[in-house]
Amino acid sequence: MYNFSMSDSENFNFSLNADSPTAEIINYFKKKLKDKVLEYEAELKHKNETIEKLNDQIRSLEEMIEQLKSRYSQTENEILTQNKELFVKMEESKQILIKQKEKHQKEISLLKDIFERTKMEISQFSAEIDELKKERNRIKEELLLVKSQKSDIEDKMKMLENQLSSSKKAVEETLSELFEERKKVSELSKKITEGEKEKEELKKQLESTKLAWDNERAQWKEMWERERSLWESHRMEFAVWEERLRNEREAWIKKLKEEEEKGVEYAKDLSKVLEDASKWSYKVGELLKLYAKDGVRLPQVFVSQKTLEKKAKSTTKKIFAMFLIGALLLGLIAYTAIDYKSKLHLAKYTSFTLDDSNYTGFVKSGDVFFFSHWSGGVVLKDAEMKNISKISEFDGSKLKISAIAEDGEYLWLLDMSGLRFIKVDPYTGKIVKSFKTLGVAPQGVACDGFYLWSFDASAGLLYRYDINDEIKGVSSYSLEGIKNVNWLGWVDGILYVVSNDKLYRFSYNNDRFKKISVQNAKNFVYCYVYKDKMYVLKDNGNIKEFDIYKIKI
Repeated sequence: MYNFSMSDSENFNFSLNADSPTAEIINYFKKKLKDKVLEYEAELKHKNETIEKLNDQIRSLEEMIEQLKSRYSQTENEILTQNKELFVKMEESKQILIKQKEKHQKEISLLKDIFERTKMEISQFSAEIDELKKERNRIKEELLLVKSQKSDIEDKMKMLENQLSSSKKAVEETLSELFEERKKVSELSKKITEGEKEKEELKKQLESTKLAWDNERAQWKEMWERERSLWESHRMEFAVWEERLRNEREAWIKKLKEEEEKGVEYAKDLSKVLEDASKWSYKVGELLKLYAKDGVRLPQVFVSQKTLEKKAKSTTKKIFAMFLIGALLLGLIAYTAIDYKSKLHLAKYTSFTLDDSNYTGFVKSGDVFFFSHWSGGVVLKDAEMKNISKISEFDGSKLKISAIAEDGEYLWLLDMSGLRFIKVDPYTGKIVKSFKTLGVAPQGVACDGFYLWSFDASAGLLYRYDINDEIKGVSSYSLEGIKNVNWLGWVDGILYVVSNDKLYRFSYNNDRFKKISVQNAKNFVYCYVYKDKMYVLKDNGNIKEFDIYKIKI
């Protein structure tokens, strides 16, 4: 049985003026709602009474059936006993037995008719009970609808109260402004009389200053013409200078490419010179062996110590210089290749403009994106960035969410209003766990499957939280070049960090972080890497954009 209380409807207490039309409308709705609730209560009471009566009738019929069954069993026992006696006195009681059989047949037919009628009545009563149950469910639904209307009316009343309070303040402010304006008008009327007197004096001064102004304006005009011609000449010089810089930059790039090509050629020449030098030294050695073997004395110019030293020094200097140049060029090329290989190379795949500029982060689960909103909770979107649903409250409380992460089953939220990490169900908004942050300025949140990670801007450290049913321990780490964080996340054992329009990547080995690469990431706010794609939330002024990039390796 459903019991409805008038406590909700009697709690409508409004602090409004009784003469205002808004108060009359509110009282009318209040009275109408109260009458409707009383009417539904009376109808429910009447239906409950009818259901009780029908239940009593069903119980009485069941008792009657039980009595008929017992009576039928008794008659059967009597017939059996009589049959036993009739076997002894068959001839004497034959006529009596026939009459008794006929009588019993009549009674059995009567009992069958009564039983069929009771079955029909029971079926009718059950149908009526089902209809009453349906009607009761309908009344319950109407009551729920009335409750929702009641909550809507309460919201409208609160809105009207706020509007009335704001309008009251506005009227008070306008009245105070009117009083001040009246004072100012009275003061101005006095000043006008004084101003008229001064007006005559100012007219005379104005005529004199007008003449002086005309002369000065002519002088300024001449000066402006001179400055304008000078500015035009400067503008032309700037255009020439800009064109020259552009040409110089293009020439420098061309020269740099030529130098790189020369470096490669130098390396080839160096290898060739080294090869020739080795061949030459081998031939000279063989020649000297031959002359020594045959006893022939070489010319003094060829075999003198000074000549050999000069040739050796000059050859050594040339080889060393070419080797040094080649090593520098090869080092530059190797550094450029390593730096290019270590960075992520992104190619934009598609882009969306979001409907709100207060989104702070997002994560992806299948084809669903969970976006965190600074004051609106969590918004679920599809692959086309269309809203699916929204969770605005978490166990009845609203949060200030600055970061979001996922562990495969639940969402981790960073609530700045309470400086805490919250683990919630992604579809119901139920809070599973809640932990306080160690620092006072937490930034970002990430989960690697075992630990929870967050950066603190006040300490400039990355914290690792060992969490099970509670915080078991906290470890701190320093990241090279990182003072504050927009986003951090783990991808295949590598820590990705977005800080000050740059994307950093760090490897984590032996409980230490080592920087892998750093590259430009202008306007990046939040990222998510999945397979060969990077999803990026960008902040372009008052507009939030959602871009999808393909990662080129």
